[in-house]
Amino acid sequence: MHYFEFGKRDTTIYSGGTTASRNTGIDEILEINKVVNNNGTVGNVSRVLIDFDLSFISKSIQDGKIPSTAKYYLNLYDATSEEVEVEQPLHIYMVSGSWKQGSGKLDHDPVTDNGATYQYRDHEAKTPWITGSVLTEGGTWFTASSGQYEVSTSYDLTFDKKDVRADVTDLVNNHIYSSSVYPNNGFIVKREDSGSYGNNHATASFDFNTGQEGDSSRLGNLKYFSRETHTIYPPKLEVEWDDSSWNSGSLSPLTSTDLERL
Repeated sequence: MHYFEFGKRDTTIYSGGTTASRNTGIDEILEINKVVNNNGTVGNVSRVLIDFDLSFISKSIQDGKIPSTAKYYLNLYDATSEEVEVEQPLHIYMVSGSWKQGSGKLDHDPVTDNGATYQYRDHEAKTPWITGSVLTEGGTWFTASSGQYEVSTSYDLTFDKKDVRADVTDLVNNHIYSSSVYPNNGFIVKREDSGSYGNNHATASFDFNTGQEGDSSRLGNLKYFSRETHTIYPPKLEVEWDDSSWNSGSLSPLTSTDLERL
């Protein structure tokens, strides 16, 4: 059996001097990109924030309609990604702090900043990604589990298979069964870098020289349809479980007529 939950909100956050304050909450396209300058330095990276309402799924588990053994998959659909490397992994984490979608687009002029940006979880209100800290940028996510489920996963992309169907079963189970520890703030999807962030933030130790997000390799611009798309390919959270049943009772013996019919 398959059940699909459509995205509740999503946005792309961009680093860089001119885009770090831009909200893109109503763009039709989500981007995971890295701009590499001619001298090999990284000029900009982008990450995707996406959130799903899990209340119906949680209630269905309580009611016995969805088993606790169900699998969960994050589905993102390719929107003409460009110059994609032969192979590369994407990394998906549980966002550890709340954020606001906003109503901006990347090409808005003047800039719309009434939601999540690379600099702030709510740029208009100047709410930092880490409350009470110095300005930390790029989102917040969990990297260490305190229970039986993992807090991150990865998905291997290839140039001829750009759609994403990533197994996020552990991440969803954390939200459903440990919501007091792991409140549902959705996922952040990004390329990996070499920083180590504990359970907190993105860029205090981010190194724009190492890791796939910060090195000089050109991995292409990954583009996926957002919830604002006018196509039939918005992001989906897929729930999959086996609802087959078997009758183990005895069968009547086949007659010669039955065999002839077979």
